[in-house]
Order: sequence, then structure tokens, then C-alpha cells
Amino acid sequence: RVARMLRGGKGTVIKFALSKCLKNMKAGDVVAVLTDGDIWDVNEEDTRTLFSNIKAKASSCIFATTRTVHEIPGWTTIKIS
Repeated sequence: RVARMLRGGKGTVIKFALSKCLKNMKAGDVVAVLTDGDIWDVNEEDTRTLFSNIKAKASSCIFATTRTVHEIPGWTTIKIS
């Protein structure tokens, strides 16, 4: 449902997508982020807070990446080769 409303292109600033996800998700949802890992704002405080708030509401959170691996506390990280 959320993915249909998002637009992207040329680099990732993820906090807007995470914010939209948090607003639209239900408690107990499974949240997956699929990315190449080139996320410009991954270490910003606002972005880290959103990752944390999503984790607190979700039953499971997965961060799947093809290149750059980021450690997101409480999220399962998967490196796809």
C-alpha cells in the first residue's frame, strides 16, 4: 500500500519513506527495506529514530541490501549477492 504512493530517483534519502511507513503501518506488521544501501541519511538522528519507532511497532524488520551494509539496531540485515 505504501510503495504505490512513493516516488524515487538518483540516490536515497530514506527518512521520508520511513515516516510514511510508520504512519501507515499497523502494529505487528512486517517491514522490509530493499535497497542497494547507498542511503545518504542513514546515520542522521531523525532517520535512526524512525528506524527505532518502526521496530517498536512491527513484529519483524528486515533490511536487505545489495551493496552497502548498515547496522540498524533491532533490524535483521541481509546482504544479497
